[in-house]
Amino acid sequence: MIGRNNDEEDSSTVVLPPPANFSQNRLLAQINNYLKAFGRKPWDTKGYCHGLALVWLQKMADYREEEYYAVIKKIINQPLEKIRELDEDIDVQKFIAQIEFAQNSLHYGYGQLIRQKDVDKILDAPTELYMNTYFSTKFLSKTLGERAKAYPAITVSSNNRYSHTIGIFYRDDKYYVFDANYRAGRAREYYVPMSAALEASRCLYDRLGVKCWQWRHEEVAMVHPVPSPVTSIAKRSAVNTMTLFPPARVADESVTKAEARDTAVQRHAILCK
Repeated sequence: MIGRNNDEEDSSTVVLPPPANFSQNRLLAQINNYLKAFGRKPWDTKGYCHGLALVWLQKMADYREEEYYAVIKKIINQPLEKIRELDEDIDVQKFIAQIEFAQNSLHYGYGQLIRQKDVDKILDAPTELYMNTYFSTKFLSKTLGERAKAYPAITVSSNNRYSHTIGIFYRDDKYYVFDANYRAGRAREYYVPMSAALEASRCLYDRLGVKCWQWRHEEVAMVHPVPSPVTSIAKRSAVNTMTLFPPARVADESVTKAEARDTAVQRHAILCK
């Protein structure tokens, strides 16, 4: 093989195309293009993170997450001039119906507000519900390490002003974290609970610009209904689920619960003046 003379090689910069964006913003925009083409009511562009996370958990339970990712890419990559053709794609139709149901389940009333204390009453599968007056990565890591094997399908909903939801699934000794805002449109994998907890913290707070001491002090009402339990179609059985509602994140792990609560009350009083 003849070697190349690097000194004589063209030094012009190669411009690479921007990475593909398969986040929910792109997905919702394209779904609304499809709905608009048929004169249907558009989805709320503020986000469908809750529905997207729950359908992803369903697919993870049956090792079918690649189908989920493929449908997202199919919808986003569909040319606008051919957008109406999505109406004939059974996979796309199932996906849209599942997301809509998970986000706004008619079974519990469309758009109905549900308080945290009612969640365990409406879920039929064995479920553990965790509410905390404060939240830290240390607490989340401990919870994942102790509970994920028994409760592999996990939803984590932040109760700050964004009400964002992500999914975590424990499978084959790995923690899969899915955020509908990921540009890659697919989950990230972690081998230890602390790594998964740190990523969850970044998804729910840091990347949304929410500071550690930004609190929503009142007893929080769910913005979105909690859906029916995750079910493994292959095994024909419900998958144990765990729902976490962390209201705020404490940067200093040494801060006690009492100190966090007292600080929250003080800051709430200041903000309400």
